[in-house]
Amino acid sequence: MTATPDNGVAHGSLGLVRSGGAPSQGGADAAIVPSAVMDRVRRWSLEPERGPIEARLVHKTHLDNVLLSRLERAVTDRGDGHLAQMRVDVTHPFFFEHPIDHVPGLMLIEAGRQLATAIAHVELRVPFGAAFVLNGLNAQFLSFAELDAPTFIHSTILQTRMKRDQLVEMYTSSTFIQDETPIGVISGQLTVLSGVHALR
Repeated sequence: MTATPDNGVAHGSLGLVRSGGAPSQGGADAAIVPSAVMDRVRRWSLEPERGPIEARLVHKTHLDNVLLSRLERAVTDRGDGHLAQMRVDVTHPFFFEHPIDHVPGLMLIEAGRQLATAIAHVELRVPFGAAFVLNGLNAQFLSFAELDAPTFIHSTILQTRMKRDQLVEMYTSSTFIQDETPIGVISGQLTVLSGVHALR
């Protein structure tokens, strides 16, 4: 999908692939959010933001670095998915080390990575001792993520590869939503390593 907004909004894309990996493809319709998901986004927009999800679900030690405030399954006629809400702390010393008027793209990417990691643990039963290697990443930003509007992420598992009933690879696509409008799509390929292999 190529971002071609005609409203003068700055946009761009980023693609990264590790050696031996393949970029995941979200498809041209990746930014189309199912109506049932959008209905839930509207409800969540009216509710106070919750605290962070469990830190170990996203491989963090400090709650200040957890960028998701809630996570729920979102089953639609297009298949299983998950919906999450971002936590945007403008005092975070890394993501906001200098004043800016929008959510940094790197923060969106990290939130997408955290969501894929949490889904792997909650939905696909990956043990907490496992490590995740990001083999492929494709990010397409359709507009800025504003600071004064809540940001939601709808993620779908595109493909998985199992070995001995354990997840070893997954492809996901995540659409970022503000004001009921998709503002970006991030897709990626993650390889899951056991604790023993992760120490090498």
